[in-house]
Parts: sequence; C-alpha cells; structure tokens
Amino acid sequence: MDLQGAWTSTCKTIFGQELGPLAEFEPYLKEALIGKEVRSAFSKKPLRVTSPHFDARARFFDYAAERPDYEKLNTPLDLNALKDIDSVVGAVKERLVYAGNKRMGQSQNVEMSDQVTDSIDIHHSALITRCQHVAYCTFMQDGEYCFGCTDITNHPTSVIRCFYNHELKRSFECSYGVSSADCLFCYNVEGCNDCLFTFSEKNKRHMIGNVQLTPDAYKRLKTKLVGEIAQELAAKKRYPLSITDML
Repeated sequence: MDLQGAWTSTCKTIFGQELGPLAEFEPYLKEALIGKEVRSAFSKKPLRVTSPHFDARARFFDYAAERPDYEKLNTPLDLNALKDIDSVVGAVKERLVYAGNKRMGQSQNVEMSDQVTDSIDIHHSALITRCQHVAYCTFMQDGEYCFGCTDITNHPTSVIRCFYNHELKRSFECSYGVSSADCLFCYNVEGCNDCLFTFSEKNKRHMIGNVQLTPDAYKRLKTKLVGEIAQELAAKKRYPLSITDML
C-alpha cells in the first residue's frame, strides 16, 4: 500500500468514510512537525532538518543524495588570518555544512524527512524509527498509518492528529493517553476504548463527555458526532477544534 492508500484506509477506519486526498490536508497535518525546511547549498533542492534553530546563514546538504567536497572543507586554516577568537570562529563557520534528509538503516521511500531509521514510506517527518506509512509526524516509534502526530510510542496504528501517547490505535485528536483505542478528542485516558470527549478516565468504554452510555446509545450518538466531524474535515480540510485548544 502506498501513502495515499494508507491515508484513505485510516480515514475509513476512524471516520467510516474517505475524506479526500492526503495532499489537501498538508497544512493541517504539518502543525505537528518540528524543525524546518531548508535548501541544499549544492543542488538548491529543499531539505528537512530536525532542529528549528539553525542560523539563517547555515549551509546544508542532502545526506541521502549528496556529498560535499570534504577535502576542500578540511584544508588547513590560514594561520596568518587568525588574529583573535572571532576570526577563528568566522573561519570555521565558513567550513560548516549540515546534513538534512538524514536516513539510516534499511529505510526506503523517504521524502523530505530527517533522522529516519529502518522505516518505509515516510513523508515530511522527523525522528522516525521502525515505522511505515507515516506523514507529517515527529518522534514516532514502531508505528504505521500515522498522520500529523507527535511522540507516540509502542506500535501506534491508524492515528491522526494525536500527541504524546503510548500504545494508541484508531484514534483522532487524543493526547497523553496510554493503551487506548477507538477514541476521539480524549485526554489523559488509560486503558480506554470507544470514548469521545472523555478526560482523565481509566479502563472505561462507551463514554461521551465523561458520561457512561449503554453500547447501543453510544453507537447511535457516536455515529452522529463522528459523521459531523468527518463532514467538516472533508469540506474544509481541517477541524476548527483540537485537543490542544481544549486543554
């Protein structure tokens, strides 16, 4: 499955319907990214670097496709021009070239992503380890079908716009959760399944707004609420409310 297919499958899993092409959601999903885009000093092609703090004058190269002229960069400094510490620092700065689009291990089909290790089909992401089919994410481990997420560990699967979770599946706009699944707009939940707009609960199921419902009542209300969220996403390519806004 390609990345678009993974996005379509994830939307169907969470919302029960397709929402449109992944590319149309790029501005919305990119909000989870750290770092910044820069350009190669050699090819002028765009690159991604993990840190946002590089000096505006810094030079970069594409780790995956380019190699600077190391011999030229490593030629001895002109000792006669080194009068003080400022001149030394200035001379060294002219030699520095930083790597972007870094990928390690057995990574394949990686685009505009930095510090990717042993991962497949990664797009516009950073700090990705042992993942597949991931886009617009930061610091993800052992995950698949993840879009617009930050810092989720222990096999996250089919998640969109989720932040700082451990072992999360089939969820949208959830934060600081542990071992939960099938949740939307939930915060600080542990061992919870099938919950919407639920906060600081443990081992609960079929809750909406922290109200316990019967399975049938939950299913009816969830279908209505999730349908409204999906309709808004499909029309505007973003949802006006996020779990971080609520917090």
